[in-house]
Amino acid sequence: MKRKIKKFFEDFIIVVVLISIIYGSYSYIFDDSIDNFESNSIIVQTSEEPKQEIKELTQDEAIKDVITDENPDNEKEHRVPPEFIQNSIDENSNKIDKQLKEEHIIERKEIEKIATKQDIFSKKLNLIENSKLEKSASQEEQIEKEKFYKNLKDKIYTNIDSNLNESIFNEPVFAEIRVTILKDGRYEQLILSNGNMEFFNAIKSSIANSFPIEINPNLKNIFPRYYRLKIEFN
Repeated sequence: MKRKIKKFFEDFIIVVVLISIIYGSYSYIFDDSIDNFESNSIIVQTSEEPKQEIKELTQDEAIKDVITDENPDNEKEHRVPPEFIQNSIDENSNKIDKQLKEEHIIERKEIEKIATKQDIFSKKLNLIENSKLEKSASQEEQIEKEKFYKNLKDKIYTNIDSNLNESIFNEPVFAEIRVTILKDGRYEQLILSNGNMEFFNAIKSSIANSFPIEINPNLKNIFPRYYRLKIEFN
């Protein structure tokens, strides 16, 4: 009797152990399947999200006037109003016109500046002697006299041309001067007898720096004397 009871308990324990093993195995397999299913679901959902974003970006960049078969009413929602398109075109046209006008104004100013510079450069300095040369007793003296006045005029011209700020005078100007030439080649009483005082003041130092000037001994008997010169800048 005791042996039967002992065997019964042993069988019972074996059955319980087997049931526990089977239950544990089943639970493990079932939980693992659920985890795999959830993981796959997450992976599928994650892999589908970029497609949705790409689709949305494509729709934003696409032309809004799209007709769909599923919902034809979307045509009204996505269609751009003609008034808006026309206003945009008008605004762009106005901007382009304004930009072209500004560029034209700038080009015109540049052309005017260049023309002004060309006018300045095209102006010429001209010297006219107003002193009447008296006829000399000999031809040789006459030649020396003409040579002296020519050298003096050339020297005055060179000094004025080198030092005059031409940009100051936009209009033609002139100055008639009178200067007393002394026997030793120096000068005195440099005055303006007629013309533009501003122009005279601008060239006065250049005229003064032209002296003293060398005088041929054969001509010293005709000095001191007045020397008149008209200086034009036009």
